[in-house]
Amino acid sequence: MASKKFSRIPPIKMAGNSIKFTKYLKYLGVIFDSKLTRIHHLNSIQDKINCLQHKIYRISRATWGLNPRVKKEIHSKVTEKLISYGHEIWYQGKIKQNIKILKLQRSGLLNITKCYKTVSTDALQVLAGIPPLDLKLKLSSILFKLKTGN
Repeated sequence: MASKKFSRIPPIKMAGNSIKFTKYLKYLGVIFDSKLTRIHHLNSIQDKINCLQHKIYRISRATWGLNPRVKKEIHSKVTEKLISYGHEIWYQGKIKQNIKILKLQRSGLLNITKCYKTVSTDALQVLAGIPPLDLKLKLSSILFKLKTGN
């Protein structure tokens, strides 16, 4: 017997009311898609990070504004926490996820170091003194799995 793909999604009813199918589900701030790839979650985080970075950039121009130490503190306390929220659930250590996470970290590092956009992400991490965020998430995920016994 060959498996057959559904051409449409069967209707689901609960207490006489039909439940609509959506491609994305937001639960406790983490967005899940129908294929559980978690890329849509990272895309929504990217929108939030871009908005935040533009606000920080407006008040910290090249010659005046925030001290780089303060920008580094904002990056570590706000941006990294925003990216890593719920990572125990959605982070799988896949290459696409790591690339997306490093892209998210890069915008903050450019603002901290005031370097040109052509500088590599690795060099920005060294200049800012901030370790790669994908490695932080990987370490934290491993520690979480050890604590929970998974």
